[in-house]
Amino acid sequence: PAIPLILIRPFLPESPAWKQKKTAGTLKRPSIAELFAPGLRRTTVITTIMFALSFGAAFGAIQQTTQIAPGMPDVIAKATQTLESSDLQKAIDRRLASPEVQNLLANKSPDEQAKIRVTQAGIAKQQLKSSVEQAAGSDYSKVQEIGGLFGRFLLALLVVRIASRRNLLRVFQIPGLIVLPLTFGYLALHNQELFTIANWHVTLFDIGIFLSGLFTIAQFSFWGNYLPRVYPLHLRGTGEGFAANIGGRMLGTSFAALATFLASRDFMPGEGDPQKMAYTAAAIGFGVYFLGLVFSFFLPEPPQEKLLE
Repeated sequence: PAIPLILIRPFLPESPAWKQKKTAGTLKRPSIAELFAPGLRRTTVITTIMFALSFGAAFGAIQQTTQIAPGMPDVIAKATQTLESSDLQKAIDRRLASPEVQNLLANKSPDEQAKIRVTQAGIAKQQLKSSVEQAAGSDYSKVQEIGGLFGRFLLALLVVRIASRRNLLRVFQIPGLIVLPLTFGYLALHNQELFTIANWHVTLFDIGIFLSGLFTIAQFSFWGNYLPRVYPLHLRGTGEGFAANIGGRMLGTSFAALATFLASRDFMPGEGDPQKMAYTAAAIGFGVYFLGLVFSFFLPEPPQEKLLE
């Protein structure tokens, strides 16, 4: 994606306000230190923390769906059904006929060949089971992506109707505070089919992960709308880049490692890794949304007199 961006960006027009100041020679040079000047320190700290929390919901909860899927009742049932069908024997036959296995069988005694076939049949069975689980996790991830797309559209509709930036953010934070822990702490573990649309079997978790994506990804778009309004013209790119890269991409993405760490602890409830990860995602989802809501009360409102610039 970087290559077409490199080709396109030189032809993009500059901001009229930026170009006017640049031409007049009044445009200041950006400085990271200026982000922490008395008038901007609170803005920088709060937005960086909240950006990290937004990414934390994505990486600490939503992105763990593929790890949770193998423990969902509907996925377990589908995997069991697949293993009891003719697909299992086909998978075993393909495995045994592969060059890899044929090389293992070469020059072996009948007893050794029999043991190898049993072992390879077990491998084929596990691979087939894993393929079903991975497909289910991929399908749920697609639903989350669609939810995120709807979240971006919804924010675009609301951004011109809700004047307060704090209230606009809370439109997504407050319901997300309920939806994420409910989705991962309950719906994932008690998932069941609700109805069918064509070949798509809509489940409880589909609804939950759709809304989780909607409320979380909408916040990413919120920051793109909010941050340019709270920094002076010459610091807009610097301020947004600091919050996005330090808060989001450095601190926020580390929630994925935190989820893995917590899910491996004995104190985390659940039977098996998928259930433990589900409860971990519920805890992280609730925690980051709760903290985000608390910090929203300290989020500065953009000065109205600077919006034209």
